[in-house]
Amino acid sequence: MRIRWPSGLLLWCAVVVAAGCSDGDPARPADGADDPDAGEVEPDAGEPDAGGLDAGEPDAGEPDAGEPEGPVVFDEPAERPACESARRPIIAAHGFLASGDTWANHAMRLTANGYCFDDLIAFDWNTLDGDGSHEAALDAVIEAALEASGADKVDLIGHSAGGGLGVRYLSDPARAARVAHYAHVGSAPFEGPAGPPEAPIPTLNLWSEADLIIADRRDIEGATNVTLTQEDHYGVATSGASFEALFRFFNEGQAPDTTEIQPEDGPIFVAGRAVTLGENVALAGATVGIFVVGPDGLRVERAATLQADGQGRWGPFIAEPGLRYELEVRAADPDAAPIHYYREPFVRSNPLVYLRGLPAPGGLAGALLGLIPFDQPQAVVVVFLANRALRAGVDSLTVGGLELANEALASPEQTTIALFLYDDGDGQSTGAPVRLFDGFPFLAGADFFSEGDPSRAIPIALNGRDLSAPSWPANPDGTTIVVFE
Repeated sequence: MRIRWPSGLLLWCAVVVAAGCSDGDPARPADGADDPDAGEVEPDAGEPDAGGLDAGEPDAGEPDAGEPEGPVVFDEPAERPACESARRPIIAAHGFLASGDTWANHAMRLTANGYCFDDLIAFDWNTLDGDGSHEAALDAVIEAALEASGADKVDLIGHSAGGGLGVRYLSDPARAARVAHYAHVGSAPFEGPAGPPEAPIPTLNLWSEADLIIADRRDIEGATNVTLTQEDHYGVATSGASFEALFRFFNEGQAPDTTEIQPEDGPIFVAGRAVTLGENVALAGATVGIFVVGPDGLRVERAATLQADGQGRWGPFIAEPGLRYELEVRAADPDAAPIHYYREPFVRSNPLVYLRGLPAPGGLAGALLGLIPFDQPQAVVVVFLANRALRAGVDSLTVGGLELANEALASPEQTTIALFLYDDGDGQSTGAPVRLFDGFPFLAGADFFSEGDPSRAIPIALNGRDLSAPSWPANPDGTTIVVFE
Protein backbone atom coordinates (compact mmCIF):
# COMPACT_ATOMS: atom_id res chain seq x y z
CA MET A 1 0.00 0.00 0.00
CA ARG A 2 1.34 3.46 -0.96
CA ILE A 3 -0.20 6.67 0.26
CA ARG A 4 1.09 10.08 -0.75
CA TRP A 5 1.36 11.61 2.75
CA PRO A 6 3.98 14.35 2.57
CA SER A 7 7.08 14.84 4.67
CA GLY A 8 5.47 17.96 6.13
CA LEU A 9 3.71 15.67 8.58
CA LEU A 10 7.07 14.55 9.93
CA LEU A 11 8.24 18.15 10.23
CA TRP A 12 5.05 19.02 12.05
CA CYS A 13 5.63 16.20 14.52
CA ALA A 14 9.16 17.41 15.12
CA VAL A 15 7.79 20.82 16.05
CA VAL A 16 5.05 19.52 18.34
CA VAL A 17 6.59 16.27 19.61
CA ALA A 18 5.59 17.14 23.14
CA ALA A 19 1.99 17.23 22.00
CA GLY A 20 1.81 13.58 21.22
CA CYS A 21 3.62 12.22 18.12
CA SER A 22 5.05 8.93 19.28
CA ASP A 23 6.26 6.72 16.47
CA GLY A 24 7.28 6.53 12.85
CA ASP A 25 3.81 7.33 11.47
CA PRO A 26 3.17 10.62 13.25
CA ALA A 27 -0.45 11.45 12.71
CA ARG A 28 -1.74 8.11 11.43
CA PRO A 29 -3.67 9.72 8.57
CA ALA A 30 -3.73 6.50 6.58
CA ASP A 31 -6.32 5.66 4.00
CA GLY A 32 -5.90 1.92 3.64
CA ALA A 33 -7.19 -1.22 5.25
CA ASP A 34 -4.09 -1.93 7.31
CA ASP A 35 -3.78 1.53 8.80
CA PRO A 36 -4.24 1.90 12.56
CA ASP A 37 -7.00 3.87 14.21
CA ALA A 38 -6.79 7.59 14.36
CA GLY A 39 -9.13 9.09 16.89
CA GLU A 40 -11.85 9.23 19.54
CA VAL A 41 -15.57 9.89 19.20
CA GLU A 42 -18.57 10.09 21.44
CA PRO A 43 -20.51 6.85 20.87
CA ASP A 44 -23.67 8.68 19.85
CA ALA A 45 -22.00 11.49 17.90
CA GLY A 46 -23.81 10.60 14.72
CA GLU A 47 -27.09 12.10 13.51
CA PRO A 48 -26.84 15.88 13.93
CA ASP A 49 -30.48 16.58 13.10
CA ALA A 50 -32.80 17.27 16.03
CA GLY A 51 -36.44 18.21 16.54
CA GLY A 52 -37.86 20.92 18.72
CA LEU A 53 -40.15 23.95 18.73
CA ASP A 54 -40.43 26.97 16.49
CA ALA A 55 -37.43 29.30 16.45
CA GLY A 56 -39.64 32.35 16.92
CA GLU A 57 -39.31 35.86 15.54
CA PRO A 58 -35.81 37.36 15.16
CA ASP A 59 -34.81 40.39 17.14
CA ALA A 60 -34.81 43.52 15.03
CA GLY A 61 -31.97 45.98 14.83
CA GLU A 62 -28.19 45.90 14.69
CA PRO A 63 -26.75 43.23 17.02
CA ASP A 64 -23.76 43.91 19.20
CA ALA A 65 -20.58 42.90 17.34
CA GLY A 66 -18.72 42.03 20.51
CA GLU A 67 -19.30 39.81 23.53
CA PRO A 68 -23.00 39.51 24.41
CA GLU A 69 -23.99 41.36 27.56
CA GLY A 70 -25.96 39.66 30.32
CA PRO A 71 -27.40 36.14 30.27
CA VAL A 72 -28.04 34.64 26.83
CA VAL A 73 -31.68 33.87 26.05
CA PHE A 74 -31.87 30.87 23.73
CA ASP A 75 -34.55 30.30 21.13
CA GLU A 76 -36.20 26.91 20.82
CA PRO A 77 -35.13 24.89 17.77
CA ALA A 78 -37.61 24.71 14.90
CA GLU A 79 -39.79 21.62 14.69
CA ARG A 80 -39.05 19.59 11.60
CA PRO A 81 -41.93 17.59 10.08
CA ALA A 82 -41.91 13.85 10.76
CA CYS A 83 -40.49 11.68 8.01
CA GLU A 84 -40.96 7.93 7.64
CA SER A 85 -38.66 5.88 5.48
CA ALA A 86 -38.25 2.25 4.59
CA ARG A 87 -34.62 2.81 3.59
CA ARG A 88 -31.65 1.29 5.36
CA PRO A 89 -29.70 3.81 7.46
CA ILE A 90 -26.45 4.98 5.88
CA ILE A 91 -23.47 5.43 8.22
CA ALA A 92 -20.73 7.60 6.69
CA ALA A 93 -17.19 7.92 8.11
CA HIS A 94 -15.14 10.91 6.95
CA GLY A 95 -11.43 11.07 6.19
CA PHE A 96 -8.29 12.68 7.60
CA LEU A 97 -8.85 16.08 9.30
CA ALA A 98 -12.46 16.12 8.09
CA SER A 99 -15.87 16.09 9.80
CA GLY A 100 -19.38 14.90 9.09
CA ASP A 101 -20.09 17.82 6.76
CA THR A 102 -18.12 15.89 4.14
CA TRP A 103 -21.49 14.25 3.49
CA ALA A 104 -23.69 17.38 3.49
CA ASN A 105 -24.15 17.42 -0.30
CA HIS A 106 -25.10 13.75 -0.34
CA ALA A 107 -27.50 14.27 2.59
CA MET A 108 -29.32 16.93 0.59
CA ARG A 109 -29.32 14.74 -2.52
CA LEU A 110 -30.68 11.80 -0.56
CA THR A 111 -33.69 13.78 0.67
CA ALA A 112 -34.42 14.70 -2.95
CA ASN A 113 -34.49 10.97 -3.71
CA GLY A 114 -36.87 9.63 -1.08
CA TYR A 115 -34.62 9.40 1.98
CA CYS A 116 -35.17 11.13 5.33
CA PHE A 117 -32.52 13.14 7.20
CA ASP A 118 -32.41 10.40 9.81
CA ASP A 119 -31.36 7.92 7.13
CA LEU A 120 -27.84 9.37 6.81
CA ILE A 121 -25.74 9.42 9.99
CA ALA A 122 -22.35 11.09 9.91
CA PHE A 123 -19.79 9.32 12.08
CA ASP A 124 -17.34 11.88 13.50
CA TRP A 125 -13.95 10.75 14.77
CA ASN A 126 -10.56 12.22 15.61
CA THR A 127 -8.28 11.11 12.80
CA LEU A 128 -5.26 12.58 14.62
CA ASP A 129 -5.58 10.19 17.57
CA GLY A 130 -3.86 6.91 16.76
CA ASP A 131 -4.84 5.28 20.04
CA GLY A 132 -8.60 5.59 19.93
CA SER A 133 -11.02 2.66 19.86
CA HIS A 134 -12.77 3.81 16.72
CA GLU A 135 -14.25 0.47 15.71
CA ALA A 136 -16.06 0.26 19.04
CA ALA A 137 -17.38 3.81 18.67
CA LEU A 138 -18.51 3.09 15.11
CA ASP A 139 -20.20 -0.08 16.33
CA ALA A 140 -22.12 1.91 18.94
CA VAL A 141 -23.39 4.34 16.29
CA ILE A 142 -24.47 1.46 14.03
CA GLU A 143 -26.23 -0.29 16.91
CA ALA A 144 -28.09 2.91 17.79
CA ALA A 145 -29.11 3.43 14.16
CA LEU A 146 -30.48 -0.09 13.90
CA GLU A 147 -32.44 0.29 17.11
CA ALA A 148 -33.89 3.67 16.10
CA SER A 149 -34.83 2.64 12.56
CA GLY A 150 -35.91 -0.96 13.14
CA ALA A 151 -33.72 -2.04 10.21
CA ASP A 152 -31.71 -5.24 10.42
CA LYS A 153 -28.66 -3.83 8.59
CA VAL A 154 -27.07 -0.53 7.58
CA ASP A 155 -25.13 0.62 4.54
CA LEU A 156 -21.62 1.84 5.41
CA ILE A 157 -19.38 4.40 3.66
CA GLY A 158 -15.74 5.14 4.43
CA HIS A 159 -13.85 7.98 2.74
CA SER A 160 -10.06 8.24 2.80
CA ALA A 161 -8.91 7.32 6.34
CA GLY A 162 -12.54 6.39 6.98
CA GLY A 163 -12.06 3.67 4.39
CA GLY A 164 -9.34 2.06 6.46
CA LEU A 165 -11.61 2.28 9.48
CA GLY A 166 -14.49 0.70 7.56
CA VAL A 167 -12.43 -2.25 6.37
CA ARG A 168 -11.07 -2.89 9.85
CA TYR A 169 -14.56 -2.72 11.31
CA LEU A 170 -15.87 -5.24 8.77
CA SER A 171 -13.08 -7.73 9.45
CA ASP A 172 -15.02 -8.79 12.57
CA PRO A 173 -17.77 -11.28 11.57
CA ALA A 174 -20.25 -10.11 14.21
CA ARG A 175 -19.91 -6.51 13.14
CA ALA A 176 -19.94 -7.33 9.44
CA ALA A 177 -23.28 -9.08 9.92
CA ARG A 178 -24.83 -5.67 10.61
CA VAL A 179 -23.80 -4.21 7.23
CA ALA A 180 -25.62 -4.83 3.94
CA HIS A 181 -23.27 -2.86 1.64
CA TYR A 182 -19.89 -1.19 2.09
CA ALA A 183 -18.63 1.72 -0.07
CA HIS A 184 -14.86 2.31 -0.05
CA VAL A 185 -14.46 5.88 -1.33
CA GLY A 186 -11.18 7.55 -2.27
CA SER A 187 -9.23 5.15 -0.11
CA ALA A 188 -6.27 2.85 -0.69
CA PRO A 189 -7.12 -0.54 -2.21
CA PHE A 190 -7.02 -3.78 -0.24
CA GLU A 191 -7.52 -7.47 -0.86
CA GLY A 192 -11.26 -7.40 -1.25
CA PRO A 193 -14.10 -7.48 -0.96
CA ALA A 194 -14.52 -6.20 2.59
CA GLY A 195 -15.65 -8.46 5.41
CA PRO A 196 -14.53 -11.87 6.66
CA PRO A 197 -13.43 -14.25 3.87
CA GLU A 198 -16.21 -16.71 4.67
CA ALA A 199 -18.90 -14.00 4.48
CA PRO A 200 -17.72 -11.08 2.30
CA ILE A 201 -19.76 -7.88 2.22
CA PRO A 202 -20.86 -6.46 -1.16
CA THR A 203 -18.25 -3.75 -1.71
CA LEU A 204 -18.15 -0.66 -3.92
CA ASN A 205 -14.67 0.67 -4.66
CA LEU A 206 -15.18 4.28 -5.80
CA TRP A 207 -11.99 6.02 -6.87
CA SER A 208 -10.82 8.77 -9.19
CA GLU A 209 -7.96 9.06 -11.63
CA ALA A 210 -7.55 12.70 -10.54
CA ASP A 211 -7.15 11.84 -6.83
CA LEU A 212 -3.47 12.62 -6.23
CA ILE A 213 -3.55 11.87 -2.51
CA ILE A 214 -3.96 8.12 -3.04
CA ALA A 215 -0.82 6.89 -4.77
CA ASP A 216 -2.08 3.35 -5.42
CA ARG A 217 -5.27 4.05 -7.37
CA ARG A 218 -6.76 0.88 -8.81
CA ASP A 219 -9.62 -1.58 -8.83
CA ILE A 220 -10.24 -4.08 -6.04
CA GLU A 221 -10.78 -7.67 -7.08
CA GLY A 222 -14.19 -8.95 -6.09
CA ALA A 223 -15.65 -5.46 -5.61
CA THR A 224 -17.91 -3.32 -7.78
CA ASN A 225 -15.38 -0.84 -9.15
CA VAL A 226 -16.43 2.63 -10.33
CA THR A 227 -13.73 4.97 -11.65
CA LEU A 228 -14.27 8.73 -11.86
CA THR A 229 -12.01 10.88 -14.01
CA GLN A 230 -12.10 14.47 -12.77
CA GLU A 231 -12.77 14.39 -9.01
CA ASP A 232 -9.96 15.18 -6.58
CA HIS A 233 -9.52 13.45 -3.23
CA TYR A 234 -12.41 15.39 -1.68
CA GLY A 235 -14.61 15.57 -4.74
CA VAL A 236 -14.74 11.78 -5.02
CA ALA A 237 -16.83 11.88 -1.82
CA THR A 238 -18.99 14.91 -2.64
CA SER A 239 -19.74 15.16 -6.38
CA GLY A 240 -22.89 14.29 -8.28
CA ALA A 241 -21.12 11.39 -9.98
CA SER A 242 -20.07 10.09 -6.57
CA PHE A 243 -23.66 10.26 -5.36
CA GLU A 244 -25.00 8.40 -8.38
CA ALA A 245 -22.53 5.55 -7.87
CA LEU A 246 -23.40 5.28 -4.16
CA PHE A 247 -27.16 5.49 -4.72
CA ARG A 248 -27.12 2.78 -7.39
CA PHE A 249 -24.98 0.52 -5.21
CA PHE A 250 -27.19 0.88 -2.14
CA ASN A 251 -30.42 0.52 -4.14
CA GLU A 252 -29.80 -2.56 -6.29
CA GLY A 253 -28.86 -0.62 -9.42
CA GLN A 254 -31.74 1.87 -9.33
CA ALA A 255 -30.76 5.28 -10.70
CA PRO A 256 -31.49 8.36 -8.56
CA ASP A 257 -34.20 10.74 -9.71
CA THR A 258 -31.65 13.55 -9.53
CA THR A 259 -28.01 14.08 -8.66
CA GLU A 260 -28.50 17.83 -8.26
CA ILE A 261 -29.09 19.68 -5.01
CA GLN A 262 -32.62 20.73 -5.80
CA PRO A 263 -33.97 24.01 -4.38
CA GLU A 264 -36.61 23.26 -1.77
CA ASP A 265 -40.19 24.47 -2.13
CA GLY A 266 -41.06 24.35 1.57
CA PRO A 267 -39.26 25.57 4.70
CA ILE A 268 -35.47 25.19 4.70
CA PHE A 269 -34.35 23.53 7.95
CA VAL A 270 -30.69 23.95 8.88
CA ALA A 271 -28.95 22.03 11.67
CA GLY A 272 -25.55 20.54 12.43
CA ARG A 273 -22.82 20.14 15.03
CA ALA A 274 -20.34 22.37 16.81
CA VAL A 275 -16.99 20.58 17.17
CA THR A 276 -13.29 21.39 17.42
CA LEU A 277 -11.29 21.76 14.24
CA GLY A 278 -9.37 18.61 13.29
CA GLU A 279 -10.32 16.63 16.39
CA ASN A 280 -14.15 16.67 16.31
CA VAL A 281 -14.53 17.05 20.06
CA ALA A 282 -18.08 18.21 20.73
CA LEU A 283 -18.48 21.84 21.83
CA ALA A 284 -21.09 20.93 24.40
CA GLY A 285 -23.28 23.87 25.42
CA ALA A 286 -21.87 26.18 22.73
CA THR A 287 -23.89 29.22 21.70
CA VAL A 288 -24.81 29.49 18.02
CA GLY A 289 -25.79 33.00 17.01
CA ILE A 290 -27.46 33.31 13.60
CA PHE A 291 -27.57 36.68 11.85
CA VAL A 292 -28.98 37.88 8.56
CA VAL A 293 -26.21 39.72 6.70
CA GLY A 294 -26.10 41.99 3.70
CA PRO A 295 -24.13 41.52 0.45
CA ASP A 296 -21.03 42.88 2.22
CA GLY A 297 -21.37 40.32 5.03
CA LEU A 298 -22.20 42.96 7.64
CA ARG A 299 -24.98 42.13 10.09
CA VAL A 300 -28.52 43.28 9.39
CA GLU A 301 -30.46 41.55 12.19
CA ARG A 302 -30.34 38.63 14.56
CA ALA A 303 -32.32 35.61 13.30
CA ALA A 304 -31.91 33.17 16.22
CA THR A 305 -29.73 32.19 19.16
CA LEU A 306 -29.47 28.44 19.75
CA GLN A 307 -27.57 26.25 22.19
CA ALA A 308 -25.68 23.09 21.25
CA ASP A 309 -26.48 19.97 23.27
CA GLY A 310 -23.99 17.68 24.98
CA GLN A 311 -22.88 16.21 21.66
CA GLY A 312 -22.52 19.60 20.00
CA ARG A 313 -25.74 19.23 18.02
CA TRP A 314 -27.64 22.43 17.33
CA GLY A 315 -30.78 23.46 15.47
CA PRO A 316 -32.66 23.27 13.34
CA PHE A 317 -33.54 26.82 12.45
CA ILE A 318 -35.57 27.85 9.42
CA ALA A 319 -33.55 29.73 6.80
CA GLU A 320 -35.19 32.06 4.32
CA PRO A 321 -34.41 31.41 0.63
CA GLY A 322 -32.03 33.92 -0.89
CA LEU A 323 -30.81 35.35 2.41
CA ARG A 324 -27.20 35.19 3.51
CA TYR A 325 -26.37 34.32 7.10
CA GLU A 326 -23.52 34.59 9.53
CA LEU A 327 -23.36 31.69 11.98
CA GLU A 328 -21.30 32.59 15.03
CA VAL A 329 -20.23 29.81 17.38
CA ARG A 330 -19.07 30.57 20.92
CA ALA A 331 -17.75 27.72 23.03
CA ALA A 332 -19.03 27.42 26.58
CA ASP A 333 -15.55 28.42 27.78
CA PRO A 334 -15.88 32.18 28.43
CA ASP A 335 -12.23 32.71 27.45
CA ALA A 336 -12.71 31.21 23.98
CA ALA A 337 -13.03 33.68 21.11
CA PRO A 338 -15.98 33.20 18.75
CA ILE A 339 -15.73 31.86 15.21
CA HIS A 340 -17.75 33.63 12.50
CA TYR A 341 -19.02 31.53 9.56
CA TYR A 342 -20.23 33.07 6.31
CA ARG A 343 -21.99 30.92 3.74
CA GLU A 344 -23.84 31.26 0.48
CA PRO A 345 -27.66 31.25 0.77
CA PHE A 346 -29.20 27.93 1.75
CA VAL A 347 -31.27 26.41 -1.06
CA ARG A 348 -32.26 23.13 0.59
CA SER A 349 -32.63 21.77 4.12
CA ASN A 350 -29.22 20.73 5.39
CA PRO A 351 -28.73 18.67 8.57
CA LEU A 352 -24.92 18.68 8.37
CA VAL A 353 -23.81 22.29 8.81
CA TYR A 354 -20.72 22.08 11.00
CA LEU A 355 -19.29 24.93 13.05
CA ARG A 356 -15.71 24.37 14.17
CA GLY A 357 -14.08 25.93 17.19
CA LEU A 358 -10.38 25.98 18.02
CA PRO A 359 -9.03 22.81 19.66
CA ALA A 360 -7.28 22.70 23.01
CA PRO A 361 -3.55 23.53 22.84
CA GLY A 362 -2.40 20.13 24.12
CA GLY A 363 -3.19 18.11 20.98
CA LEU A 364 -1.68 18.00 17.52
CA ALA A 365 -4.31 20.24 15.91
CA GLY A 366 -4.07 22.70 18.77
CA ALA A 367 -0.28 22.80 18.51
CA LEU A 368 -0.41 23.59 14.79
CA LEU A 369 -3.13 26.20 15.07
CA GLY A 370 -1.41 27.71 18.11
CA LEU A 371 1.21 29.07 15.71
CA ILE A 372 -1.39 31.22 13.95
CA PRO A 373 -1.71 34.79 15.37
CA PHE A 374 -5.21 34.49 16.81
CA ASP A 375 -4.07 36.80 19.62
CA GLN A 376 -3.39 39.77 17.33
CA PRO A 377 -5.75 42.66 16.46
CA GLN A 378 -5.71 42.08 12.69
CA ALA A 379 -8.06 39.69 10.91
CA VAL A 380 -7.50 35.95 10.53
CA VAL A 381 -9.56 34.56 7.65
CA VAL A 382 -10.04 30.98 6.49
CA VAL A 383 -11.50 30.24 3.05
CA PHE A 384 -13.00 26.74 2.98
CA LEU A 385 -14.15 24.90 -0.14
CA ALA A 386 -16.79 22.46 1.04
CA ASN A 387 -16.84 20.07 -1.91
CA ARG A 388 -13.54 20.04 -3.79
CA ALA A 389 -10.03 21.43 -3.83
CA LEU A 390 -8.99 24.84 -5.10
CA ARG A 391 -7.32 24.48 -8.51
CA ALA A 392 -4.62 26.76 -9.89
CA GLY A 393 -5.20 27.60 -13.54
CA VAL A 394 -8.86 26.62 -13.29
CA ASP A 395 -10.25 28.66 -10.41
CA SER A 396 -9.98 32.29 -9.45
CA LEU A 397 -9.99 33.10 -5.73
CA THR A 398 -9.54 36.75 -4.85
CA VAL A 399 -9.36 38.10 -1.31
CA GLY A 400 -9.07 41.86 -0.99
CA GLY A 401 -8.19 41.96 -4.68
CA LEU A 402 -5.31 39.48 -4.24
CA GLU A 403 -5.41 36.42 -6.53
CA LEU A 404 -4.64 33.30 -4.49
CA ALA A 405 -5.51 30.41 -6.82
CA ASN A 406 -1.92 29.90 -7.94
CA GLU A 407 0.52 27.00 -8.12
CA ALA A 408 2.19 27.96 -4.84
CA LEU A 409 -1.07 27.59 -2.91
CA ALA A 410 -3.38 25.45 -5.02
CA SER A 411 -1.49 22.93 -7.10
CA PRO A 412 -3.31 19.65 -7.85
CA GLU A 413 -0.86 17.78 -5.62
CA GLN A 414 -1.72 19.95 -2.61
CA THR A 415 -5.48 19.33 -2.82
CA THR A 416 -6.06 22.58 -0.91
CA ILE A 417 -9.44 22.60 0.81
CA ALA A 418 -8.80 25.27 3.46
CA LEU A 419 -6.68 28.39 2.97
CA PHE A 420 -5.57 30.27 6.12
CA LEU A 421 -4.97 34.00 5.57
CA TYR A 422 -3.14 36.15 8.11
CA ASP A 423 -0.31 38.64 8.38
CA ASP A 424 3.23 37.30 8.60
CA GLY A 425 4.29 40.33 10.63
CA ASP A 426 5.04 42.94 7.96
CA GLY A 427 1.62 44.60 7.88
CA GLN A 428 1.28 43.94 4.15
CA SER A 429 -0.58 41.51 1.89
CA THR A 430 1.83 39.72 -0.43
CA GLY A 431 0.00 36.43 -0.90
CA ALA A 432 3.26 34.59 -0.26
CA PRO A 433 2.81 31.04 1.09
CA VAL A 434 3.02 30.65 4.86
CA ARG A 435 5.75 28.12 5.59
CA LEU A 436 3.79 26.64 8.51
CA PHE A 437 1.69 24.60 6.06
CA ASP A 438 4.51 23.46 3.75
CA GLY A 439 4.10 19.85 2.69
CA PHE A 440 0.84 19.44 4.56
CA PRO A 441 -2.19 17.99 2.72
CA PHE A 442 -5.47 19.89 2.36
CA LEU A 443 -4.28 23.03 4.19
CA ALA A 444 -2.38 26.06 2.91
CA GLY A 445 -1.62 29.52 4.22
CA ALA A 446 -0.88 32.91 2.66
CA ASP A 447 0.37 36.27 3.89
CA PHE A 448 -2.63 38.58 4.09
CA PHE A 449 -3.09 41.71 6.19
CA SER A 450 -6.45 43.22 7.01
CA GLU A 451 -6.78 45.68 9.87
CA GLY A 452 -9.30 44.49 12.42
CA ASP A 453 -12.46 46.51 11.88
CA PRO A 454 -15.85 44.70 11.88
CA SER A 455 -17.51 47.65 10.15
CA ARG A 456 -15.32 47.11 7.08
CA ALA A 457 -15.85 44.24 4.62
CA ILE A 458 -13.15 42.08 3.04
CA PRO A 459 -14.11 41.36 -0.61
CA ILE A 460 -13.84 37.61 -1.22
CA ALA A 461 -14.84 35.91 -4.47
CA LEU A 462 -14.48 32.42 -5.93
CA ASN A 463 -15.02 32.23 -9.68
CA GLY A 464 -17.17 35.35 -9.56
CA ARG A 465 -19.25 34.23 -6.55
CA ASP A 466 -18.94 36.98 -3.99
CA LEU A 467 -18.91 36.06 -0.30
CA SER A 468 -17.49 39.10 1.42
CA ALA A 469 -17.12 39.13 5.20
CA PRO A 470 -16.30 41.65 7.95
CA SER A 471 -12.70 42.19 8.96
CA TRP A 472 -13.13 40.95 12.55
CA PRO A 473 -10.06 41.56 14.73
CA ALA A 474 -8.88 38.09 15.75
CA ASN A 475 -8.33 39.45 19.24
CA PRO A 476 -10.86 39.90 20.74
CA ASP A 477 -13.57 39.11 18.18
CA GLY A 478 -12.35 35.82 16.73
CA THR A 479 -11.74 34.18 13.37
CA THR A 480 -13.65 34.54 10.10
CA ILE A 481 -14.41 31.40 8.06
CA VAL A 482 -15.90 31.78 4.57
CA VAL A 483 -17.49 28.63 3.16
CA PHE A 484 -18.02 28.12 -0.59
CA GLU A 485 -20.37 25.22 -1.35
